[in-house]
Amino acid sequence: MLNWGKGRYRTRMADDADDLAAAQALRYRAFIAGTGAHPRPEGRDTDHFDALCQHVLIEEARTDRLVATFRMMPLMSGAEIGRCYSAQYYELDALRAYAGRMVEMGRFCIEPGVTDPDILRAAWGAMTAFVDDEGVEMLFGCSSFHGTDAEDYADSFAMLRDRHLAPKLWLPRIKAPNVFRFADRFRRKPDRVKA
Repeated sequence: MLNWGKGRYRTRMADDADDLAAAQALRYRAFIAGTGAHPRPEGRDTDHFDALCQHVLIEEARTDRLVATFRMMPLMSGAEIGRCYSAQYYELDALRAYAGRMVEMGRFCIEPGVTDPDILRAAWGAMTAFVDDEGVEMLFGCSSFHGTDAEDYADSFAMLRDRHLAPKLWLPRIKAPNVFRFADRFRRKPDRVKA
């Protein structure tokens, strides 16, 4: 079980339905509320993948306030790749032969209006501990950006292309009908501060 903390924040796995509901409510505030998306009366961002994942909570140690969350779907090998969230949108068959343990990370969000970089440090510290403890060999996942103007995120896309594309052997293929090809479009050197 993951329990990791340093400084103002501690990171732990969701223990029960209340923890999961708190994570889903934070995801709703981050991904849906105030974005123009269709509101959900229950005020939670949920999907059927929640039942298949382990949910990580990053809390202020002093107040127990939930400030960030993400979920992880452990896969014993690439043979299980078809059951992950990303497989809905990307053709991932190239990963089926991958023999090592994998984790799909997703729904990572921080409480809107909270900007402390130590939250990211706590999250990545916990993920590193999990990867080391569980012998995970590959991390992957999807990322979302607010809005539809790609130019707003040009440096982020350029950095993803510059530093985080999968090796050609494992590159995902197109599956969704409407795809933004950031790797083709943004060939400039990214501004790391803006990214």
